[in-house]
Amino acid sequence: MKCKLVTPDKLIFDGEVSSVNIPALNGAMGILPGHAPIVTTLGKGVLQIQSTTTTTEYNVEGGFAEVRANVISILANTAEKIV
Repeated sequence: MKCKLVTPDKLIFDGEVSSVNIPALNGAMGILPGHAPIVTTLGKGVLQIQSTTTTTEYNVEGGFAEVRANVISILANTAEKIV
């Protein structure tokens, strides 16, 4: 499935993923291929983006996430890569 992570300043991530863990406002949410359409508010926490070989983590705070037709669009107020 495809994932895009965007902040007001720039495009942070755009690529194919196998799963995404989102820090939603009311708790963590795991997204896998074929997930039902949903829109959720982001809380503050760690966003995990997993491809077939690597997991990349970002500290995010505020914004929204939408899942539709195997596309995850994450619009975060802030996002910093954890190294």
